[in-house]
Amino acid sequence: MKKGVTVYLVRKGKGGKVKEVCLGMKKIRYAKGKWNGFGGKVEKGETIKDAMVREVMEEAEVIVDKKYLIKMAELDYLEPGGNWKVYVFICSKWKGIPKETEEMRPKWFSVDQIPYGKMWENDKLWLSKILQGEKLKAKIVHDDEDRVVKYNSVVVENLK
Repeated sequence: MKKGVTVYLVRKGKGGKVKEVCLGMKKIRYAKGKWNGFGGKVEKGETIKDAMVREVMEEAEVIVDKKYLIKMAELDYLEPGGNWKVYVFICSKWKGIPKETEEMRPKWFSVDQIPYGKMWENDKLWLSKILQGEKLKAKIVHDDEDRVVKYNSVVVENLK
């Protein structure tokens, strides 16, 4: 099973609730034209958190400190092209301002204005949950056209 990572830069409001999330419009290759979190493949010899730091720097030119990454989900994607385990994090502290890169164009969205219609179909099933503070494990089965054919998730207290 291949490993991937996704991080959502978030701004919190009163009571520590997420009020805004930074998404990146994918400009090239796979997922072109979709809003996503920042992330990608875990390279050989790389830890999950090292991959997060690298991917956010490559895609948004901000520096994320590993100690501020909070794991919110583990998603098992079962797909015709291969299976993936994707580790999803949020981060509310970083250095720099998200900038457009060759790969992504960042934009801030209020949590009630997230453009789910321009994201992967499965994002609407779990993203709002993690932005509300739920930690979860999920299994998502896609067909050969990236449509969700099966989804199940469970909330977990301690996601390590």
